[in-house]
Parts: sequence; structure tokens; C-alpha cells
Amino acid sequence: MEKVDLFALIDELQQEIEESPNRLLSKDSKVIDTNYVLEIIEDIRNASKNEFESSRNIMKERDTIIANANAQADAIIKSANERAEILVSENSVAKAAYDKAVKMVEQSRAKSKQIRTSAMDYATDVLNELESYFNEYLGYVRENKERITGKSTVVTEDNTVAE
Repeated sequence: MEKVDLFALIDELQQEIEESPNRLLSKDSKVIDTNYVLEIIEDIRNASKNEFESSRNIMKERDTIIANANAQADAIIKSANERAEILVSENSVAKAAYDKAVKMVEQSRAKSKQIRTSAMDYATDVLNELESYFNEYLGYVRENKERITGKSTVVTEDNTVAE
């Protein structure tokens, strides 16, 4: 449909009224071509109808564009929130793994210390038994030596032999 300028039609109507001849013996009354004026009014009505319809369509398109933009914004926000939750979850998992690793290291150190202490105690016990065993057999060796040589030997506290 051809686009008609409403203001041009109104200007044409005004021009028709202004340029119409005055009625005989009257200054304020004019002789107007009624059919021409009605035609202009009909053109204004049709053009207005088209303009209003175009305005409605533009407003519908605007509402659709805004609704789509809001939907896209909501989708972006939802996606960002989901990603943030994933990152927080991953961070929580990493923190939990780190905390568990720290706890395992602490437990390992405690167990290591306990094993070391137990090993030292065991080694001390074995060395004490070995010392006791060697002292006992050293005593047998001295007794046998005394029997053979007839001399008596004395062992001092610092395990030195005095004859």
C-alpha cells in the first residue's frame, strides 16, 4: 500500500478551505467543493488507519524484541549461575581434596613418628638383650680363663678388666 503523508493531506484540506471562494454577501462563509473535501477526509481516515496499524505492528515487534532480549538475558544469567555453581562445586571438591591430603600427611607423619619410636624402643630392647647376653657369656669366658690360668679377673663398672 502506498504511504500517504497525513500532514500533507491536512495541508491540502486547509488549502482547499482557504482558497475556496466566499459565499455571496458573506465574509465568513465559503463555498467548498464538498466531494473534494470528503475525499481528502476519507484519505486522512485511511492514512490514519494505516499509520495506527503500522504503529500497532511496530509496538508488537518492539514487545517481541524486548521479550526475546529478556529471554536471552535470563538464559545468559541462568548459564552464568550454573557455571558459577560448577566453579564453586569444583572449588569445594578441590578444597575437600586438599583438606583430605593435609589430614593424610598429618596422619602419615604421626604414624611415621610412632613407627620410628617403636623401632627405636625395639632396637634398644634388642641391644639391651644382646648386651646382657654378651655380659653373661663374658662371665663364662672369665670363669673358664680363671680355671685355666688360676688368676681371678674383676670387671669394673665401666666393663674394663682388672686382674
